[in-house]
Amino acid sequence: MKQNRQDTWNEAEDEYLKDVTLQFIKLGKTQLEAFKKVAKDLNRTAAACGFRWNATIRKYYEKEILEAKQQKQLSTMGKLDLNHNPQMNEVISLLQQLKPQMSNVDVLQQEMNVMQLHEENQQLKEELISYKNLFKKMTNLLDDLYVRNELS
Repeated sequence: MKQNRQDTWNEAEDEYLKDVTLQFIKLGKTQLEAFKKVAKDLNRTAAACGFRWNATIRKYYEKEILEAKQQKQLSTMGKLDLNHNPQMNEVISLLQQLKPQMSNVDVLQQEMNVMQLHEENQQLKEELISYKNLFKKMTNLLDDLYVRNELS
């Protein structure tokens, strides 16, 4: 009987690592903090969690990671409490802080758009190959039909 390694990751652990890491990113915390939490909860090392995230899980969730980073950027924009009648200097200061963050949001949005375009491009390539194959089959059928008519 084959025995699983003691340190083998299962789907539930992978899912938990993904969920916690994305949540920490959204909250503006570091991935290392997420790995430490997961390590404690799953009785593993933070290094093992980090390795699993970077070597296996991360590549499947690039879009979600970008969205989490974008959400983090947007959440930091709501720092100004308008109920206390802010002074003009406070507003200017906040806007100056937001300017680089907004450019980061734009970059993240562009990265998401590029990812979507790559996905659509791949789907279109696959459809084109499918259409070419169908066209080839139709051409062969027409050729066969033509030959049969010639022989009759």
